[in-house]
Amino acid sequence: MKKVKRFLTILLTSVITAGTFAGSVSAYDLSGLSPSKVGEFDYRLIFDPEFPVDISLTDEEVWVNFPMAIEKGIVIELEDSSKIEAYDLKYKFDKLSMVHLYLANVYIGNAENTYVYYGGSAADENELSDYANQLRGMDGIVKAETFIGTLSSKGYLTDASKEKGLTVYIKDLDNKAPSLDELKADKELSEYVDSIGGTITAHENGLSCITGIADREKYREILSEINSFEIVDKRAMCPYFIYQAQAYETKLLEHKFKGDINDDGKITAADASIAFSAYKKNYTSGGTGLSELDLYNADFNGDGEVTAEDASGIFSQYKKTYQS
Repeated sequence: MKKVKRFLTILLTSVITAGTFAGSVSAYDLSGLSPSKVGEFDYRLIFDPEFPVDISLTDEEVWVNFPMAIEKGIVIELEDSSKIEAYDLKYKFDKLSMVHLYLANVYIGNAENTYVYYGGSAADENELSDYANQLRGMDGIVKAETFIGTLSSKGYLTDASKEKGLTVYIKDLDNKAPSLDELKADKELSEYVDSIGGTITAHENGLSCITGIADREKYREILSEINSFEIVDKRAMCPYFIYQAQAYETKLLEHKFKGDINDDGKITAADASIAFSAYKKNYTSGGTGLSELDLYNADFNGDGEVTAEDASGIFSQYKKTYQS
């Protein structure tokens, strides 16, 4: 099945956290994380040079966007009169009581009757797709969509303005941190700090620090390098401010998008024309000439057949999307 880069946004409640973290971790694994386990995420990962994050700069901060959990699963919508308990389902589907689902500008989920199965990052995509296809054939199930989602978080380093540069603190975690004079006296550390345009000094909060680092975008590599010096011994840190569970972005694994019959990623007048032609062909000679997937997408009102009403509904949706 053709994969498409469509995105859902699931709006979650934001939780704000602030603090500092040590330099790096040697390994990471998102397979066991899920939206229900956001609080278990190890924020040291945003300082790991090998961990995939999206970094952007403003005049005042360094912003970091990073994945917190990866999920694969199926989301289904039931008819108003249907009850999830009435179905003998292969997986456990939980009600989506706190979110609304959107695909582009088209509402595809009903918060009252939408349920989701989270299969984790290791779930088999083909197995999910096969089961979603079975679900679409069940009475009372309006939609069944397979997805892969990434729960992401966004935050920023606070002492990292363009004017003053990045500040790295040497935290006294165990009352054994080196003194300012000892840091300045370390030849290898001093040479490296000079090479990145920094200055070893004392902050007004009493901590030793390295200020004026211009290359803010490479803060993770710089932190990792500073922490590698024996005298620092992994005490280098950056202040941060993190928004937990900022967004949940989901890519559909299959294209089961009602109305988009020609599979070009959007609903247009061309789709309405295809639906009307299929309706006329079926009326005059029998058979629509459409594939099973095309039939699914052309049956816009979900009544099990393609009619002029579906063509009209698709065209109306096209006008709504175009105007918005």
